[in-house]
Parts: sequence; structure tokens; C-alpha cells
Amino acid sequence: MKKLMIYLFCCFIIIFCCSLQIKEIKATDNQFLYKLPEDIHLDYVNDALDESLSYNSNLTEYDSFLVSYFDNLLFNFGMNYKGSCGYVGIGMLLSYYDSFLLDSIVPEQYDVISRGSSNNIITRRNSPGILHDVLEDPNDSTNTNYVRNLTATQYYIKMSSLSTSSLHAKLLMIGAGKGYYNMEDNVLPATLYFDNVIEITETYLKDVVNLSESDFVINYTNSNVRQFVINNIKNENPVLLGIKRGSIGGHIVIAYDYDDASDTIYCHFGWGPHLTHVTIESQGFDSYVEAMTLDLNFDHSHSNNYAITRSNIDEIVTTYYCSRDCNLQIFNHSHFYDIHTCMYCGHCGFSTVNHTYNNNYEWIDYSTHKSICECGEYVSHPHAVLDSSPQLGGYKICIFCNGQAQIGFDFGGILSTRNKITTVNG
Repeated sequence: MKKLMIYLFCCFIIIFCCSLQIKEIKATDNQFLYKLPEDIHLDYVNDALDESLSYNSNLTEYDSFLVSYFDNLLFNFGMNYKGSCGYVGIGMLLSYYDSFLLDSIVPEQYDVISRGSSNNIITRRNSPGILHDVLEDPNDSTNTNYVRNLTATQYYIKMSSLSTSSLHAKLLMIGAGKGYYNMEDNVLPATLYFDNVIEITETYLKDVVNLSESDFVINYTNSNVRQFVINNIKNENPVLLGIKRGSIGGHIVIAYDYDDASDTIYCHFGWGPHLTHVTIESQGFDSYVEAMTLDLNFDHSHSNNYAITRSNIDEIVTTYYCSRDCNLQIFNHSHFYDIHTCMYCGHCGFSTVNHTYNNNYEWIDYSTHKSICECGEYVSHPHAVLDSSPQLGGYKICIFCNGQAQIGFDFGGILSTRNKITTVNG
């Protein structure tokens, strides 16, 4: 009975696929199909699956979360097997805003968070994002040609089954529902024109995230594109960019970094950890064709996409940080602060009040804890305990950090005669 149900389901999917409308959009002066020749596309796919190719841009410090995010987006984005660079680009753009603006842009079912034991983003090299939906041959995991040999219909069925867990697959289903999936092209059926990309993005934001037209603006241009890209990067906006490689084809990338001194734009190519911070010229592309940015009319809300797990005495504690916490480190220099703002990099940006180290406390060891300012900076202070609190095995509970404080040192006296608070080691 179970086999019969599976057979009937597969038949339904195949019939549905065959009934999909295939739109043949005629290219105009303002339309360009983002599709690479099969051999070049296959080279990129093989490199993306090659585990020996790893992160190699070797940036040691960042001046913005925009640059740190995309340079370290090594794995958590869609896998472009069949010409789906437009969908991959949309997914990367949305996951950036999900991490740094509004944690509902990508629903939790599609989120892949970054986990680690350090808040140093440089050493973690692991930006959060979405599922890297690599497909393996169920009968031979070493078969690197498995997806290449799938027909357009077979690939569609695979992606349809992933559409509740993979945002890349969900976006592809939205596009296919609009007719932007060519069942007759078994090599690259998922290629898009840029106006398709814009329409799919709008549909996703309205139908999946339930935003209204007043909640977002998509800014598009196909003139003076390079300057448009530079201006937006300087305003810390990632740019979804269509690029061209002579007369042989095109690709869609995320442009996110600009070097004023060399007048160089850097992009994430959406293919493997070795192409997160490269120029289009280094990959043989020579034209900036068209571009879009996304303006979301929302105030920042806390994101749970960066998880930091530490051991606290006999307890494992996971804290979720985001950019506004000022606890994610994207720099290596020592800060020199003018009030709350580093004179070198502008870290934190609080500039109206001096540090007040009473916003939060974090246990360090049995004698000290961190007293943390609202901006994330902290100093080490000795524990404070109440004279009246019970002593268990040579320890009392610190009234600030709620951690264990070892008793038996020379105390520095009473901090508050009203509360009879005593500090360990003064």
C-alpha cells in the first residue's frame, strides 16, 4: 500500500510538471538571460563540490558587518546545479537582512544559524544563512554527475520535496509556478531574466513573509550600474547584480565590498567557499548589466542567527548575539574609545553617555565576573555576596552574575551597609 501511494504521488508530480506553463520571454534591449555555457557552468559546479577548495580571500579584519557576513558565507546558501543563480542570489540577499535587520525575513524552517564557541567572526568563518541543498545519488554518494544527469522534471521533483526546508527550493517553486522553469531544458532549466528575479522576490516577500507593498522597496537600475553598486555598498546595502561574460553568457552575484584606493568591487559568486570575495574580472566577466537592492521599512529586531555556546561551571550556556549587541567581533585591532565609539573603526556607535557597567553580568571564574555595559564593553569585577546568604561547600552565590563565588579570601569590606554586600578579594 505504501509503495502504491508513493507511486501515485510521483505520477501526480510528473503530470503537474508537464502541465506547467513554460514562458518564452523574448529578449529585448533591456533583457538578458543569465545563463552560462554548459561547460563553464559545470566547472563552477564541480569546484563548488570540491572539498579541497576552501576559503581563500584571507581577510583578517572587517569594517562592516556587511563585508564580514558575505566574506564568511562559505556554505549556507543554495546550491546552483541547474542555472539557478538568480534564486541563489535572492536567498543570500534575504538571509543577510534576516541576520542583521529582521529575523522574520527568512522563516525559522529555512534558517541555518551559525554555531560556535567564540564571538570572533573572523576565526569562526561561518555566517548563518539557508540550507546548502546538495543532492547526492542515493545509490552512490561518490557520483558527482548525479544531478547533472537528472532531467529537468526529475530535478524539479527533488527540489519540490525540499521546499519546506530549503529556501532555495522554495524560491524555485515560486518561479516555476510563474512559468519560469523550462521543463524542456535538461541542462539549465532554472535560468532567469532579471525581471523574473524581481518578481519572484516581490512574491516571496508578500506571500511567504506577508509583507505589504509599503513594507519594502526594490530599487532597480540598468544604467550606470557600476556606480549604483558602489553607492549602495558605501551605504552598507548588498546589491543583487547581473553580470555578463562577453557574448557567451551571464551570472547573478551579490556585490558587497568596495575598495576606494583601487576602485575595486568584490562579490560573492554563489559557488563555494573559494569565491566569496572576488572581482567579476577575475572570473572572466566584463560587464555590469543590471542591479537591484532591497529597502525594508523596519526597525532592527534581535536576530538569533549567531549562537555562541560556552561552558559555565557545570552548565552549558548558549547565547544568541546579533550586530546590535556589539558582541560579534569583526576586528583585530585594539579599540581606543571616545565615550562609546572607537576612534579607529566606530565600533558600537553609542556616543551620548559614558560606560555604565551594570547592564548585564557574566561569570568568569570563582573570584570574578564581567560587568557589561549596554554597548557590549565590559570590565572584570570581583564577585559580591550577601553576608546572610547560605554558604555551600566554601561557595556563595554572587548577587550580580548569579555564579559561584569562592569564600575564604580576604574581603575588602562591605559595599553597601544597607544590603550587607561583601566582595571577594576586595
